[in-house]
Amino acid sequence: MLYILDHRLIEKICCGNTECIDIYRGVLDDLGREIYIAANTSTYTHHATSSSRCLNMYFSKGYSSHIYKVVIENELYILKVRRHDSKRETLYIEGKILEILNSWDHSPRVYRYSHNYILMEFVRGVLFREIVGLFRSRDHVYKIMPYLESLIIALCELDSMNIDHKEIGFPYKHVIYRDNDPRKPVIVDFESASISTNTSNLSRFIGGTIIRHLSSVIDLDNNSLINYMRNYKNADQTARKRICLDLIDYLGSNISL
Repeated sequence: MLYILDHRLIEKICCGNTECIDIYRGVLDDLGREIYIAANTSTYTHHATSSSRCLNMYFSKGYSSHIYKVVIENELYILKVRRHDSKRETLYIEGKILEILNSWDHSPRVYRYSHNYILMEFVRGVLFREIVGLFRSRDHVYKIMPYLESLIIALCELDSMNIDHKEIGFPYKHVIYRDNDPRKPVIVDFESASISTNTSNLSRFIGGTIIRHLSSVIDLDNNSLINYMRNYKNADQTARKRICLDLIDYLGSNISL
């Protein structure tokens, strides 16, 4: 079902809240075109619902934003709109970081952004959490290695660009494999991200996901992983690339056993 985002719909979405209405009207004025909200089209986030108070048709609800699948000139996009009750005053920083990453293969393309919205690419694919769910048993865990390898390389590249994602330790909703291809991880939701000269996205992922949630299935030596990450944090960019490849070899040799 498609809904055109116009002033009448804004009233329903915002439940009459004037600050919310101003934000959405600003989005419409800035984009200057017809926008259709695509509702009831997601299989892994909650569906659109309506109530007597207001209309909630967003694709998902974030800490600071409502996220919509929208159709503009027959193309599907993601529109992220800052919530009026958000403690975050702007989405501009996230939009700027996505713009920096626009030439990188592992983030969604951003097309327009401001303090109150981001218009970006809709990435079709499978979430990391679904991959873990499919291959978590001991009989099938070896199938997860191509997904881990490509993501480790992507995180190493993200570190080299001095972009600190901050939430990648738990990537279950933050990584989408484009077109279900294990070689094409796309990292999304840079809402908390920052530019830093001391990034270690890879360490966060290893500590938060591999050690905490997968080591019991893969039978990894956590002390070895901790040593890899300790060396990685203290290494320069050239050494980090070598450690990254050594880590992939270590995981591959254990997962394939």
